[in-house]
Amino acid sequence: MSAIILAIVILHHFDSADSARGVVAVKFDHPDGILHVGNKTEITCTTQEGENGATGGQLAIRDLNSRTDLISIETSAHKIRPPTPGPTYTKYGSTSVECKYEPNPSNLSNLLQTLTVRILPNPMDGTLDGENSGNLEVTSGSTKEFQCNLVPLDAAKSLNGKWKATVDPAEAATVTGLEDGSSVKTGPPNSQGYQNQWSSFTVSCTFSTPEGTPIYTFERTVAVKRVESSVVLKNAMFGTSCPGLSDMRRTSVETLSVCVINEQVLKLASMSTSNYDPMEVGGANRSTSVCGHGQSPLSLRQFNSNDILL
Repeated sequence: MSAIILAIVILHHFDSADSARGVVAVKFDHPDGILHVGNKTEITCTTQEGENGATGGQLAIRDLNSRTDLISIETSAHKIRPPTPGPTYTKYGSTSVECKYEPNPSNLSNLLQTLTVRILPNPMDGTLDGENSGNLEVTSGSTKEFQCNLVPLDAAKSLNGKWKATVDPAEAATVTGLEDGSSVKTGPPNSQGYQNQWSSFTVSCTFSTPEGTPIYTFERTVAVKRVESSVVLKNAMFGTSCPGLSDMRRTSVETLSVCVINEQVLKLASMSTSNYDPMEVGGANRSTSVCGHGQSPLSLRQFNSNDILL
């Protein structure tokens, strides 16, 4: 008799344990949400069971932004799929998908999950200047800034990520970024511009999700080139060192005419003016009158305004 009572008690215990089990969490089987244009990967929302879980409900899934151009939602199977009617993802961008188990009378927080789905371009590359995806050059003394970005150029903004950057060696350039991580730039170490004591430096850019999952990382080398002129004078010095040029005006924001004294011109200046043709001297502007009357002939060359050194 006692054996029968014991068996009934054990069975009752197991029945009580089974009845206490239910859904304790919902989750996506592709938790980073990163997809690529051209692939056909599906993401499914599933449930996890455990003690004291919710029962008697069902899963519901929806695209919070209704981006039918990016994805489609199969509600019966709780899946994120490529947009209708194609078999693959065709456009890069991001959207948020919510999956929840309801009803949720106990208000369990794990019964609702929101996933940011990011569809990346394919192919995708990185750039520092918005024009070239390879390594770059900068002239010593330049104050040009570089900005980490993806190619295509509008991809980063549509993917809802954050930028970080590092420079090696750290003394070769500075790194500045917006507080929200939407932009990060590298620039010269000080107001004197890039220094040629470093022949080059490396910029490492990382684009990540707000949670820190890397989306794309790239490195580019920036070579620092020396100015190869014998003497380059700033515009402020033209009045004393190169009479006549103090009245010159820059033809554009980016270029500046400067006098370059070189050996060839100085040698020609020592000759009789009847023995040489001043039109053979100089570069973009061969007129000797530009540098003032009675002065040694000077050649004019075009330099980027950021590249002018004392």
